[in-house]
Amino acid sequence: MADRVEIDRVREATNLVEVIGSHVALEPKGREHVGLCPFHDDNSPSMAVVTHKTQAFYKCHSCGASGDVFKFLMNYLRIDFPEALNMLAERAGITLSTRRSSPEDRERRSMRERIRNSNDAATVYFQKVLAHPEHGRTARSMIESREISDAMVSDFQIGCAPSGWDGMLKAIGNRPDAVESALAAGLLRSRQERSGGDGNYDYFRNRLMFPICNESGQPIAFGGRILDPEDNPKYLNSPETELFNKSRTLYGLHLARKAIMDAGTAIVTEGYTDVIACHQAGFRNVVGTLGTAMTDEHAKLLSRIADTVVLLFDGDEAGQRAAERGAEVMLRHPVDVRVCILPDGTDPADLLTGSEGNESFRDLLDRSEDVLHYMLQRFERSIGKNDSMSGRQHALELFIGELGRIGLAGVHGIRKSLLMNRLADLMNVSLGTIETMLGGASDAHRTAPIGTPSINPLVDTDIFTVSDRTLTRARQLAEKEYLGVLLFEPEAPGREAIPLLTQECFLDGRTRLLAAELLPRINEGKLPTVQDLHGEVSDDNILELASHLWFLGERQVTEPTDEYDPRSPLQRVTEALQACMDHAHTEQRLAHHKTSQKDDPGAVLDIIQHLRDQGPRVAAIHRDERS
Repeated sequence: MADRVEIDRVREATNLVEVIGSHVALEPKGREHVGLCPFHDDNSPSMAVVTHKTQAFYKCHSCGASGDVFKFLMNYLRIDFPEALNMLAERAGITLSTRRSSPEDRERRSMRERIRNSNDAATVYFQKVLAHPEHGRTARSMIESREISDAMVSDFQIGCAPSGWDGMLKAIGNRPDAVESALAAGLLRSRQERSGGDGNYDYFRNRLMFPICNESGQPIAFGGRILDPEDNPKYLNSPETELFNKSRTLYGLHLARKAIMDAGTAIVTEGYTDVIACHQAGFRNVVGTLGTAMTDEHAKLLSRIADTVVLLFDGDEAGQRAAERGAEVMLRHPVDVRVCILPDGTDPADLLTGSEGNESFRDLLDRSEDVLHYMLQRFERSIGKNDSMSGRQHALELFIGELGRIGLAGVHGIRKSLLMNRLADLMNVSLGTIETMLGGASDAHRTAPIGTPSINPLVDTDIFTVSDRTLTRARQLAEKEYLGVLLFEPEAPGREAIPLLTQECFLDGRTRLLAAELLPRINEGKLPTVQDLHGEVSDDNILELASHLWFLGERQVTEPTDEYDPRSPLQRVTEALQACMDHAHTEQRLAHHKTSQKDDPGAVLDIIQHLRDQGPRVAAIHRDERS
């Protein structure tokens, strides 16, 4: 394992906003950047990325996710720490020393790395075959017939698999380790599986090859299109591996991401060549599904970087069904969904050829319809074919059921009202009838709403709602504000002149654990940041609390409730916590006197008066929270 010095060096050399911003659209807001949290179905920007002074961490105010740059990549890309460290070290141009780990971890990482290497080698191999005068002739002819430019061949790393059964085997030299890696990558198949024979054979044969890349642009799988019309299937994808899951992968996303974020719009189509034709024509915000219907994972990927998603599908019945399935998935996410149906028998490449191709294609996209309007038009056409009342009723029931599945009950405002009024007019029934039918359909398909904020155990949701809890809540808040200011402003003005509290001053279990990590470091002369804690503390609960309290400290420093208060933020929160501690001590004295000195009512009255005198100091704490 890399040592702490190397890890810190990589962390310090990494721009957190750039790394997270390459996966999630971020906007500057004050001293932070904000964006949709990728770790839950976020409807509004809940994640803050902090790079203030020496701080560098992210925090979701809805689901509580937080961490440094390593943790972000580990959770987002589903990789382990060594992989995240390697990725960031390579990005920063830092060479790491040889690491040590358990044999199992080394084997797992080694296999993943060998799969990556196999895919990289296969990409180069397929490109060499494409360039071969003889073996690549048919593939080059297909590329030329589709008018795919050399630039697109290079950008998408297009290649060709030869027609033989052992081209790949020969290319890797039939070495046992290379064969094992190619089998794991899905580039070779065992004859035992196919016919019970010995040895292995090439999985892709006589096909135009399209590398499928992850969001970082690394090949993780392949798609192959037949060159011989007699072969089948027409398209063949790599089997799923540790690196490749087609339900979580969109073709061309690594090339389209920036254009999608710039335009705020993603266009989703079906085939590899459709995506390539669009990119070649300048429509760089286009991605493709991999021969599968839109999935919830696809929708999550797109909703993180786009405000609008346009579903671009063929005009035949299959294409329209695909558009509706895609709409059903996308409407569960916080994006506008539009549908663009191609003329019958055409694909994007057909439209984009010719002198007016780009303009015609752009006009088609401009005429894309809001998905609900599109579905309503289809319904109108369906009832137009039904003269019988029972047939029209059945069509309405089917349509209402479809609206229930896509979650129309969660659609607000004019769109929903117009749709229901139009349905009532078409069917010549009351609006109440439509509302009742839709309500029943929604109940039948209701699940937890996408984007509903999770309950965060680190956030007090009922602070000061019960009077007899006021002291407890005030104490908890005072403890949190004290630690928050220390985290937000490690070099707080006048810190040396203010006595540092001890771990024993903290009664709340969570803040006590954080204090046990933070205060000893300060006593040693260190100035720990949230980023430092993420690199040194393994308890996720402590780390999540630290990230949360940083923002509480920010408020105390930048938004004081009394701008004329001459005290420093640290002095204010220290004195507030001290007031709570004094109050608790006085209450303990009162309880003691009530039980052991009943013959001295004067002492009890003195203590009660003392409590009354302290009351405003403690009450001010939770007044600040409410303001």
